[in-house]
Amino acid sequence: MAPNLRALFFLLALSSAIVSCAQPAEKTSGRTDSSDDDTAADDDISLDPTPDVQRCPARPDMILIPAGSFVFRYDGERFEAEGLHDHAVDQAAFCIDEFEYPNQVGVLPTPVSWNDAQTLCAAEGKRLCTGEEWQKACAGPDGRQFTWGDAWDDQVCNTHTDQAQARQLAPSGAWPACRSYYGVYDMGGNVSEWTADVWQAGWPDMTVRGGGYNRNELNSQELKPDGFWQFTNYSQRCSSIHHHHPDVLMTDDGVRCCADL
Repeated sequence: MAPNLRALFFLLALSSAIVSCAQPAEKTSGRTDSSDDDTAADDDISLDPTPDVQRCPARPDMILIPAGSFVFRYDGERFEAEGLHDHAVDQAAFCIDEFEYPNQVGVLPTPVSWNDAQTLCAAEGKRLCTGEEWQKACAGPDGRQFTWGDAWDDQVCNTHTDQAQARQLAPSGAWPACRSYYGVYDMGGNVSEWTADVWQAGWPDMTVRGGGYNRNELNSQELKPDGFWQFTNYSQRCSSIHHHHPDVLMTDDGVRCCADL
């Protein structure tokens, strides 16, 4: 090879190395996986042992939620207008999946329709959670606003960011701090979750709880006094609720199964 060509290739290689080293570091977050592809499954996710968590008898993949009263909450004037109000619930003990279906750490949750969700849970000898069960597992006995606490923080769960930017679906357990009082993972962000409840009498729609990895335009806004809607973090709260037809399959709707003791 001619000397001038060797010199040219050397300069090109040196320039590429300099550009590579100059890339900015990513903002740190609550994630444990190091993959650049948020949609890839991650078999290397390792969660700290949680000895304080109560497991269900004969169902080690499920968390035991103890019996007790709590206030089932609705958020937003749209629910008040439709006759849906906060009310006390005396909830019996039940079991709930530790992760979103297929309930395996390091595996991507499966987007499903309500019909498919019901079938999948039944195939495992489980069932869909009621709205009351779901909210209690998310909010805990102290009635947290979000599954991690009362203060909004976009670095705890796989939610939309503070700038209302969507993330991508992540493997279950990739955000280890996204854990409820009872030890249930990812009840904020990742996928919203179908429940057994009919939206309203006379409607065909079924209810979906919680927020996903993206910004839900309809379910993340509130009406301001000036008559305009503004974006909020409502869809990530434990009281968040929206609805779809049972045949509808959305990429950000999944399921978490429950079971009786």
